[in-house]
Amino acid sequence: MANKPWLKQASEGKFIEVMGAKIFIKKLSFGESRRAIEPAMKFNPRTQQPEIDVTLANMLRAVKSIEKWELTDEHDQELPITFETVENLDEEFVGELIQKITEANNSGVSEEEKKN
Repeated sequence: MANKPWLKQASEGKFIEVMGAKIFIKKLSFGESRRAIEPAMKFNPRTQQPEIDVTLANMLRAVKSIEKWELTDEHDQELPITFETVENLDEEFVGELIQKITEANNSGVSEEEKKN
């Protein structure tokens, strides 16, 4: 099959590490990403313009990207992968988590592959 960087590959997942915790993430399709961030978008009737809560959008997209993680509670029970769970984690951890997921998802197609 020819190189087609616009097609989402089935095996597009990878491990990232955040403060010692391993997290397996998947690369979202355009539609998955769009649906994930919908709650962060509002229509302002006064200005007739859409408004986006960028922090919320990034968090929603990050949570949707997480397939599996090693995060556990104080009783060593795995934490559920939900928006509410992430919202209650340490702020510094969540900031690094979102940053690493964003970096991992943005590094999928090289500039050379985009040209071919």
